[in-house]
Amino acid sequence: MKNFKLGLSIVICATLIFLGAQIISNSISHQETKLDNAEVNHIKYGLFSVNRWKEQLAIIIVEEIGKLNLTNANERELKKHVQVQLSLKPPVIVRPLVRLAPPLRPRHAHL
Repeated sequence: MKNFKLGLSIVICATLIFLGAQIISNSISHQETKLDNAEVNHIKYGLFSVNRWKEQLAIIIVEEIGKLNLTNANERELKKHVQVQLSLKPPVIVRPLVRLAPPLRPRHAHL
């Protein structure tokens, strides 16, 4: 009877230790998941949110358009610029190649 109680208490202690370790492991995993979700929400709805940037840019653009003073002459020019900006293909800008330094000559090893 004494050995039975000792064996039963060892089994119960081992079970408690195992379950305690599982609870700690699950708790750490859950905490990491919460941190990951918080980071995703920050990116999705915070500083890196595309929708927030669109809203801010829309406000700025509306304010700047309100400040424009259009005449017939600059309206035609502005219309050309807007059409280029709204086209599917961005304009190709060709820049001349400028060399800042002469090309390096390979050094030949003397054998």
